[in-house]
Amino acid sequence: MKSKIKNLFAVVLFAAAIFTGCKEDPILPTVVTKDATGIKGDYATLHGEIRNSTDEENYKCGFFYDVSAEMSSPKDIEAKSDARFFAKVTGLLSNTTYYYKAYIRCSEGLIEGETLTFTSQAAGPSVETRPASDVTGNGATLNAAIPSNGGAEITSCGFYYSTSESMSNKATAQFAGTPDSLFSVPVSNLHGNTTYYYKAFAKNVFGTAEGEIMRFTTGIGTPTVQTGEATNIAAYSATLVGNVTSDGGATVTERGFVYGTSVSDLSQAVQSGSGMGSFTKAIAGLTASTTYYYKAYATNSAGTAYGEAKQFTTTISSYIDGVFSISSTKQVYFSRGNLQYQASSRTWRFAENQYDIIGYLNSHISSSYTGWIDLFGWGTGSNPINSSSDYNNYSQFTDWGNNAISNGGNQGGLWRTLTKNEWSYLLSDRTNAASLVGKATVNGDTGLVFLPDNWTLPSGCSFTSGTSSDFTANIYTTSQWATMESAGAVFLPAAGYRVGTSVYSVGSYGHYWSSTPAGINCAEFFDFYGVQWNPNNRGSGRSVRLVRVVQN
Repeated sequence: MKSKIKNLFAVVLFAAAIFTGCKEDPILPTVVTKDATGIKGDYATLHGEIRNSTDEENYKCGFFYDVSAEMSSPKDIEAKSDARFFAKVTGLLSNTTYYYKAYIRCSEGLIEGETLTFTSQAAGPSVETRPASDVTGNGATLNAAIPSNGGAEITSCGFYYSTSESMSNKATAQFAGTPDSLFSVPVSNLHGNTTYYYKAFAKNVFGTAEGEIMRFTTGIGTPTVQTGEATNIAAYSATLVGNVTSDGGATVTERGFVYGTSVSDLSQAVQSGSGMGSFTKAIAGLTASTTYYYKAYATNSAGTAYGEAKQFTTTISSYIDGVFSISSTKQVYFSRGNLQYQASSRTWRFAENQYDIIGYLNSHISSSYTGWIDLFGWGTGSNPINSSSDYNNYSQFTDWGNNAISNGGNQGGLWRTLTKNEWSYLLSDRTNAASLVGKATVNGDTGLVFLPDNWTLPSGCSFTSGTSSDFTANIYTTSQWATMESAGAVFLPAAGYRVGTSVYSVGSYGHYWSSTPAGINCAEFFDFYGVQWNPNNRGSGRSVRLVRVVQN
């Protein structure tokens, strides 16, 4: 009985099994991460494979990738569903290790492959040249873009440009600072009405990229002109220098300089030709020891352009800028002041001002004296401290101009003493001689004023000619005299005279040596108190005013 029941239970179980249908557990697909290919500086291609499945088209495939091995914040890129799928990732950092793994999404959930790595190549950036903007007659703004920095900081960028499409003799316009994805650089000093070719460049530690060559054409603009450094600067003159580097696309019809004693008032102008290139202009009639400001300019049909303002300072002159005739064929400049000598240093110099005199201190005449003297025995250029009254000690004339005068060029032979006949011609024989001399008081010192041949009385000044009146006929303050002097006037102060070591008549008599002897023991000197010539002992100390011959 028990056997029949057991058999019956087995039959029931078999029937139930047939009725319900037995089913095995499903087999899940797997994902394999494959090696990356096409690895460059900023992109690579990732590969994956689906196994154990025939339903790939219903899956979503892709990759996770990150620079961190933990892949804590990975980027996700999808791929086309296929048994073997791939995706190209871009915008990578160059020379950088990346971690990645393939994945699929299906009804069973997210299935991931193992994590692999690749390292991007070291690479330069990419750069695109863009159209120029703000194009004028002599300038433009060059533009570019940097789509990728190549995975490293841009160390420099800018443009090459040239008037040649082959970019020969190209110039460089560097971008200042760290660029964003776009950058621009203005260029100037271009030639007008000219086609320029240009291309962008960008550099990082891995290399340099250059964009395509583009072009633009400038319009007609004003010239480009540069102001150069002044040369040949003297007390009353200088040479100004300029350079027209671009004509602006039209002929430069005029160029030159504007100048003045204030940078805001360059009211004086001088022209120096036309056209391109360097040019100079010598200007005269300046004031000694004065700062002048100047600009170069150039003009074409579009207008006038100026260079930057520059400056120079005229020197303290060793001579007065007035020309005096001493014969029918010869003219001279007068030194800026009476001759002086310092025995302790054996130094010759001209007085700083025309009205400066040593006076009674000329009595301190010795080889060790540290002061200055300005009264000398005749022809004592080689022995200035000779105070002997014996004319035999002065038998041979030695011109003071043979000495190197420290503030008179510091070279021997530049200056000389006038002869008696030359003094006389200056006083009496030159054209309008009588109207060009007069007694005066300057800065409190009495003396005689000589005016140059081509005299023009400066504005704000007065002058009364004649030698018969006293020294109050013309009275000048230092500022008034500076104006007279800048116009070329010469003043001989009444420095007195010396006999032995005794000094007399300072402020009353002005005695000036000539280079002309008078007999055996005397020489001719000019006495302007009575405006006459007198011979006197060669050992007597008199004033010396030297001249410099004008080179015609």
